[in-house]
Amino acid sequence: MRVNIKFETSHEREVVFHILSDHTFFFKNFTPFKFIFPSDEENVFYIYGELSSLFSVFPAEAKVRKFVSPVKISYVMLFQPKLIKLPKEKELDMMYMGTEPNGSGKIEINEFLEVLIEYEGEKEKAIVSAIKKTIEKSKREFDEIIRKERIARHI
Repeated sequence: MRVNIKFETSHEREVVFHILSDHTFFFKNFTPFKFIFPSDEENVFYIYGELSSLFSVFPAEAKVRKFVSPVKISYVMLFQPKLIKLPKEKELDMMYMGTEPNGSGKIEINEFLEVLIEYEGEKEKAIVSAIKKTIEKSKREFDEIIRKERIARHI
């Protein structure tokens, strides 16, 4: 499944592109994956979120590899169960949730601030829809989110 979204902004594109290349900022503000865990490998990290489909809530965790070039940012995701060691309380909560998906996907952001979301695997529609909905919701306040980040980073 594939979805395209375009960000409109009054900020300079280069500055916004630079800010979106920070994976922690991007995933916490524009995706449903609110937990980000570092990895020993360079440009690799793990994400975790609880997503919902029509019938259930299910955990989703992925190993993400980040590629940055002057014209594109790519986050390549490999979804698998049990990638992240969660606290015992969280593991108990997961017993009452749906099964974790297996699949792979990517999120690409080009220099024109167009976002491509692509995913193939289990719970395809639920994962792509959850990411799309979160981006669409954040898009309404995009300039304000970027403004606050620019102030925090002194850009």
